[in-house]
Amino acid sequence: MSETNRAKDRDLQALLDRQWQERLEIQRILAKDGIFVQIGEPLDEEYIREFHEWKPIKIEGVSLSETIIKDRR
Repeated sequence: MSETNRAKDRDLQALLDRQWQERLEIQRILAKDGIFVQIGEPLDEEYIREFHEWKPIKIEGVSLSETIIKDRR
């Protein structure tokens, strides 16, 4: 990686860090006022990748929602 690209990466990371700090400050204010209940951590690349790759599980026969409704009767 060239020095120019490393400098751009550092600048981008600094910008993202500032934006994250601003977001946390807003969330703290909202939490103090009782509007917000929980402050989450930033999402990492692995979490985002896993989220996009997630596939639902195939269920044979009656659907899960139908089974739940039947069991509640």
